Amino acid sequence: MKTAFSLLVIFLLSLCACTPYRDVPLEKDFLEPVSGLDTLNIENRINDIKKSLRYSPKDPSLHRKLAIYYRLKATPYSRAMSIEEIERAIMLAPDDPLNHVEKGLTLYAMRFIGEAEDAIKQAIRLDPGFFHAWFQLGRIEKDRYLLNMCFTERKENAIRCFKKACNIDDTHEETLYNLGLLHCLRRMYKTSKKYASRAATLHPDNPRHHLLLGTILFRMRLFEGAAREYDIALTLMDDAERSYYLDAAPLLPFKQREEYLKWPEDQGKKWSGRFWLRNDPTPATELNERLLEHYERVFLARELLTHDRLELDGAETARGLALISYGLPDKFLYNLGGGLQGPMVVWEYTREGTGFRLYFQDEFLNGNYHIPIDPAFIGIATATQNILNTVPQSYEYPVAFIPAGIQVASASRMLGSGNTRVEFSVAIPDSAIDDPGVRFTLVLSIFDFDLNRIVNEIRHLRPDTLLSFERGEESYRLFNFNIDLIPPSGKCDMAMELTGGKPYRRATCDKEIDITDLAWNKPGASDIRLNLSLPESGCTSFLDPIPVYYNGTRLCMSYDIYNLSGNQDGLSRYRLTYSIKPVPKSDKDYNGIRKALWWIARSTRGGMDKVRPFISSSLEQSIDSPHVTDALQIELGSIEPGRYVLILDIEDLISGGAIRREREFIIRD
Repeated sequence: MKTAFSLLVIFLLSLCACTPYRDVPLEKDFLEPVSGLDTLNIENRINDIKKSLRYSPKDPSLHRKLAIYYRLKATPYSRAMSIEEIERAIMLAPDDPLNHVEKGLTLYAMRFIGEAEDAIKQAIRLDPGFFHAWFQLGRIEKDRYLLNMCFTERKENAIRCFKKACNIDDTHEETLYNLGLLHCLRRMYKTSKKYASRAATLHPDNPRHHLLLGTILFRMRLFEGAAREYDIALTLMDDAERSYYLDAAPLLPFKQREEYLKWPEDQGKKWSGRFWLRNDPTPATELNERLLEHYERVFLARELLTHDRLELDGAETARGLALISYGLPDKFLYNLGGGLQGPMVVWEYTREGTGFRLYFQDEFLNGNYHIPIDPAFIGIATATQNILNTVPQSYEYPVAFIPAGIQVASASRMLGSGNTRVEFSVAIPDSAIDDPGVRFTLVLSIFDFDLNRIVNEIRHLRPDTLLSFERGEESYRLFNFNIDLIPPSGKCDMAMELTGGKPYRRATCDKEIDITDLAWNKPGASDIRLNLSLPESGCTSFLDPIPVYYNGTRLCMSYDIYNLSGNQDGLSRYRLTYSIKPVPKSDKDYNGIRKALWWIARSTRGGMDKVRPFISSSLEQSIDSPHVTDALQIELGSIEPGRYVLILDIEDLISGGAIRREREFIIRD
């Protein structure tokens, strides 16, 4: 379904409006089971019924079915014939409410809405307990409400009719579903949950019921239950339907969306998984509330904005894209239009600091509200398109805590067992600690390349027991811990969440880390560890979580070297070279003509930036062990402020093997 969001997505959605109105045969057009709803066979079915009428000309059910097929043929002549045939059925059986309901559906398909409602109400007068009359009247009112969602009285009328139908048959699947959906839109979540739960219990194999129940539970902030229902729904879907919910394309900036759509399906799925991990308000837990909200929005877009007869899926319409990105608007505004101009609906978002309006028009009077393509509305069309292309998605996830920033550093080293130890250092700002004696909880999750959770650690800490240090004008508490694991292959994603304190606070950190497998019979090295330096004690063994240093200070570094080769005397010899260089510029550091000049200059250098190091030193060592643990102190002198990279080159002088490790840091005045 990604192609729906390609480069010209908005214009393509608008051009969909050019599709002429046509009746597509739908199951809900029939009160009695009718097979073979293929438009190519409609003429054959009409001929078959006509043959049957030769032998039973006074059979009202045959006239009724003939009226239905004439209606589906959708030509001016066939619609006239449809009315004629249903009138004959009523003349033969005037007291049969079914005939009057079918007449109402025929008139509704012809968009004679008032006459359609009158016909169905006549069926109710004939039989107040006739289920189909109440249900179809509710369906018409619901469709009229969803046309633009501006007239809430239509929603209330639909609820009343569906309640009448439910009192007659409280097991009917669509009635229960509609009552659940409409009460959800009404924000009556307990009532909505009652109907949706019953529908899901009676019809557990229909994913719509689980999607609706998941949406209700999400809005009630029962996130675990919502996740459970969404998971069930996704399992019940086919791949085509599931792709609407798993596709992150609508949420990407315009240029990223174009690149994403070019990727193979497997690569796109992995990227989407990482996208949701990085957009998780609680990344260290198994629940992703933001992903649940995305499911909710896709579900609502498809349920509220799908146009069956135009074969438009709601998630692929202009309004659907807006709903998925920003949720339902805070206000719906309606303009009836006039002359040759169709009605217009305005979606107004009044959120703090990001208020805007989106304009959609039913230019072709077929029920498809799209971004206007009439030149008379070019201003509002361009504004709407620009917002959809540039304003990032926003969410309503309630934040019941005060945000607190943390800084996290990590480094890997090999254990004697061959497993990998990853050291973490977390800097908690004193400004986030109101009472140092109140406990905080830290949750760490690590995901492998396929986004399987391979680590889930929970640690408890009290700030008053932690080491205190300063960096610039800020004070921090340091929490240091290790985890040991069998190293996975490839890069991993790390998510960390710190919660606690009074008032309740939360901080998150997520990033990609490389956990290298060092247990190989060849030279290897740990990550460079930039160690915390304290004024009173100098270099410590703790990993520095804030690698920001100042002119004239020293940089503390430690590292391990593994699997060095030995000579005949059992000695290992290696050469260690370290250098400090500025981080090379990238195209992100420039704009306009400066970016073009940077690309030209870089291409003349063969695509590489040659930067001379500010500091460089080399030494050779001989040791009687294949493993080395060492530490260095580097005086930073008067290096100018900026971003730098510390490069460590290790050469095994006996085997010729070479290793390089790098670590970035910042220097300030």
